[in-house]
Amino acid sequence: MIKTGILPNGIRIVTESILNAQTVSVQCTVEIGSQNDPPAYCGLAHLLEHALFLGTKSFSQEEIQKYDYATGGNLNAETNQEHTVISTEVLPEDFPSALTLIADMIQNPLFPPQAVQREKKVVLNEIEEVSQDDDMFADNLLYMAAFKGQAMQHPTEGYEETVQAITADVLKQHACLYTQPDKMIISISGNVRYGAVKNLCQKLFGHMQMQPATDLSKPVIYVGGDKRQAEDMTGNVFRLGFNGIPHRDYHNDVKADLLATVLENTLYDELRHKRGLIYGIHADNIAYKKCAVFTIGSSCFPKNTKEVIQRCAQIIGQIEKYITPQSLLTAQKSVKINLCSAGYSPSERASSNEFDLRCFNKVIPVSEYFQLIDAVTVHDIQETAKQIFSSRLSFAGLGKIKEMPSYKQITDWIEKSASLPKEHIEKQTIQNHLSTGRERC
Repeated sequence: MIKTGILPNGIRIVTESILNAQTVSVQCTVEIGSQNDPPAYCGLAHLLEHALFLGTKSFSQEEIQKYDYATGGNLNAETNQEHTVISTEVLPEDFPSALTLIADMIQNPLFPPQAVQREKKVVLNEIEEVSQDDDMFADNLLYMAAFKGQAMQHPTEGYEETVQAITADVLKQHACLYTQPDKMIISISGNVRYGAVKNLCQKLFGHMQMQPATDLSKPVIYVGGDKRQAEDMTGNVFRLGFNGIPHRDYHNDVKADLLATVLENTLYDELRHKRGLIYGIHADNIAYKKCAVFTIGSSCFPKNTKEVIQRCAQIIGQIEKYITPQSLLTAQKSVKINLCSAGYSPSERASSNEFDLRCFNKVIPVSEYFQLIDAVTVHDIQETAKQIFSSRLSFAGLGKIKEMPSYKQITDWIEKSASLPKEHIEKQTIQNHLSTGRERC
């Protein structure tokens, strides 16, 4: 049974009681992410997330580590552009002490200067790893093109020089943002009951009070553009991006997911099965509460890059003809399978419930998602496609960029394909692929 509530100070709580579960999953989310980093300190939210483990007023760093090992070693944290999550999964008897520890980490971090300096080395290693990962680096290039001049363009990890500039005092000042009750969600799933959870949350978090007014609602505007980096690689990696559908209305979320599945199946058939030009391709509506990027991404040999991108552009321009009752039915099945494959473990349920509450202000049952999926029509997806693909293109390229078409060429291919009479467009057959997220090379 799922229950939601709000503490008197504004903290939102959601629990899912799975009384036959053997564990309890805890997720404490604060709606502060890298978008809130000051320009001089890109990577601040990510470093702060790491630094929360360096000790509190009640627990030293060593005590936090020992507790984590003693309870199974699942204490973890994650930062993205819009929020930070601290999570763990423990046996029921360890749940109260686990939530007590997390509450102290959020409210009473110490940031010992020497420990902060050591942790910077860990973050700098992460930055280096991202730079060596072709797909992750190409994604970063796409964000630089799509959100140029805004905080959203920067990687969550930041840059070496900005991370090095962060001091313990900067962390302490920024940590005040994390103790604003109206920015916090506590999601707990497993062998628990709502009443006991709410009472414990009130005890541990109920004394938190709103800080002096701080405006965190920075607008994020998709602008589009071109970003390429030459690298001596055996293959080229590229991304095509458009202004996607943000997490504001789950009805539109569903339509964007269905469109991405139709497009991905079409591109996979055309470029993998019919032409043998790629190993895998992916289409996705990467969404946040304030913005989204609808992306198409793949890798290929340099000699094939122009043909692959040209065909992607042409299919995008002709997308309405590929949205048929057959392709929509295939997509509906794929999205349902993907929705169900998320599973029903306590950690997966806690994550799903937190997401729904944070993005849509209510938890949406799977049955309701299924009804929404079934209700979507071909016309709905065509209208969604018009909205997305009428926006300005973002292009990111990594590798032998001389083998890549120019930004103008790509936009011309999309526009010219869209203007072709339907009788002059080659007919394509969409096969019935029931999995989403084709493997990326």
